[in-house]
Amino acid sequence: QICGGNMMTNLMQRMWWKELAGWSLVFKRYDVAEKYYTRLSGEQPDNKEWMINLAHVAAEKGRKVEARRIYEALAAKSPDDANILFNIGFLQQENGEHEAAIASFRNCVALNPKSDRAWFGLGLSFHHRHELEEAESAFKKNAELQPMSPHGWHHLGLMYIEQQRWDDAKKIIKQLEGFEPKFSDDLRLRY
Repeated sequence: QICGGNMMTNLMQRMWWKELAGWSLVFKRYDVAEKYYTRLSGEQPDNKEWMINLAHVAAEKGRKVEARRIYEALAAKSPDDANILFNIGFLQQENGEHEAAIASFRNCVALNPKSDRAWFGLGLSFHHRHELEEAESAFKKNAELQPMSPHGWHHLGLMYIEQQRWDDAKKIIKQLEGFEPKFSDDLRLRY
């Protein structure tokens, strides 16, 4: 009974830690979340969910190298996890490694063609590299998948303004007026 009781106590303790960690993430209490996800991963080091959340916490706390190391270790174990590939691409992009980010985002959309975030990331990295046709295509795909998300539309409009494609830019401004005036106003100021 004592052994079974300890097992039950440990299970209940892990469940409590998981709840505390999850709510700490929701409320952006990253120190608390890290404390409990570290405890959880110490007890079950192969738990992918907890390791993903530890990587997320590390990234939010500015420890990008550590976050990337965790995501890359997870990708080695789960190469078909599009979410992990997206997060690696995001960190590569933040570090200015646009060629590597493009590869990660492409792998992500190969696994999950409906990953609007990966299409957006592709658009940003292509745009940064001045690969404008590819950027336009990626931003359009992002907007197709998330028509009410202003970010893909906004970046598409910025590209059109940079290229002096005024008629295309006007269409984007009009599109954004209907649901995100802040972004349409920004484009109008740059027009």
